[in-house]
Amino acid sequence: RGNHTSANHNALVPPPRGGHTASVIDKYMWVFGGYGGQGYARRDFNDLYLLDLESFNWLPVPVIKGQPPRPRSNHTASVAENKIFFFGGWNAVERFNDLCVLDTELRTWAIIETLVDPRWGHTACSVEAIPYWKVFFFGGCTGNIENAKSVQGAFSNHVMVLDTGSSAFEVPPTAGNVPCPRSDTRFGYDVKHTRLVLFGGWANQWLDDVYVLDVGSVVGPPYAITGIYPTQGPITGGTELIIKGIDFVKDDKDPRIKVRFVSKRGGLVDVKAEFLNKETIKCISPNFDEVVTAPGAIDVDVRVAFKDDSFTTSSQRFTFITVAAADSCLAFGPGVIDGGCPNASITFVIHANDRTGTKRPTGGDEFEVVVREEASSFRISNVEVDDLDDGSYMVDYSVPQHGKYIVEINYRGAFRDETGQRYVTGKSGPIRGSPFTVAFDEGASKAANLMSGSLLKAHIQKRFQYVRKLVTAARVQLEKAINPTYGKELATDVGALLSVKEKL
Repeated sequence: RGNHTSANHNALVPPPRGGHTASVIDKYMWVFGGYGGQGYARRDFNDLYLLDLESFNWLPVPVIKGQPPRPRSNHTASVAENKIFFFGGWNAVERFNDLCVLDTELRTWAIIETLVDPRWGHTACSVEAIPYWKVFFFGGCTGNIENAKSVQGAFSNHVMVLDTGSSAFEVPPTAGNVPCPRSDTRFGYDVKHTRLVLFGGWANQWLDDVYVLDVGSVVGPPYAITGIYPTQGPITGGTELIIKGIDFVKDDKDPRIKVRFVSKRGGLVDVKAEFLNKETIKCISPNFDEVVTAPGAIDVDVRVAFKDDSFTTSSQRFTFITVAAADSCLAFGPGVIDGGCPNASITFVIHANDRTGTKRPTGGDEFEVVVREEASSFRISNVEVDDLDDGSYMVDYSVPQHGKYIVEINYRGAFRDETGQRYVTGKSGPIRGSPFTVAFDEGASKAANLMSGSLLKAHIQKRFQYVRKLVTAARVQLEKAINPTYGKELATDVGALLSVKEKL
């Protein structure tokens, strides 16, 4: 009779219960509260359990800082990004109106007292909105236990909205045929039509009715963005973007369309768009170079608004990729150092770096490589540049005889994206160190021309030795006291420091 479990019950597994909540974030399900226990026990819980949805193993709950909520059941839990918003509920002695926020990323509890009536047995649904998610609440039972006419309280048919950014509640105006007061009902969110659909409940009898609440005016417009092509472009802008969506509508009297690019690093830019059909608009990506100055590629969320509507709650990801700067690009390998073998293929690698010195993550950069004899300026024709599509370019060439050659590497200030579209973007000119003077030796081995050969290894060892000497010299100069009375020595010391600065 009743529920029976093994005597060696795993402490990670929650005891039997009901009236709890289960919330999924990423690959984990967080179970909180409820009432129950072993056998016929009736105990109120405020414990927290964590289930891995890939292995279906219960995991130890990490340490959560802050005061946890009081034990309760028949509350609601709503997920917004990395947070879970618990509201209301009751236990054997209390009815709750507090808002309890679990930040699963920071591992913290926050308890926020509210001015709304205590509520339990209600329903809740979180909806993505701009700039913060909204949580909608409906129905349930309300009242304080000391002045309620009955233990179950009074049925409610009020709608409340929580702004997760400010943690403030509001009661929005509603119109139309309002559902009767009830508890134990549920509603879900129809993303395409921005509406909540409610079904059933209990109001001293079981209900099987359906109601629809249009929340577009609260969370966003009645259209959505579903795709974007291409998915990346230069940070300097100029990419023609095709944006796909649902229910785009052209208004000839007010044809304004805005596309918003928002970075989580901060900063946003709006651009105008052109209507093509009810599923397609197009625009030109903006220059994001001065909006976000952090190095590396920048991911942004793209949203759409027609006329004076709010922006779509749905979004698409677009990546602004950094562009190369000639004086930041590097070349290394046997093809740009002395000691190579003539009449044999020799290689080197170009790294396309942006203005911060960060390697670009994609290919498409236009580099011009010219190899010529130093004495006669005779130009070598068999130069090949292979784009590795990761910001690296493998260059291969060979020279007909020993002697000195000039290797010129120029960035043309342009690249082509995945569609083949060409952009003039970065700073053009010779890359760092170009032109290189390279001596080929008559008796050199062909193996020296390889990236894994002895020539490059010896060169690297030599450069490391140089760096060690430089660091030692820098330490001596930095630790040396400068006496202002030494005019000549002061000039020498300052000159040495400036030399160190330039080398670094």
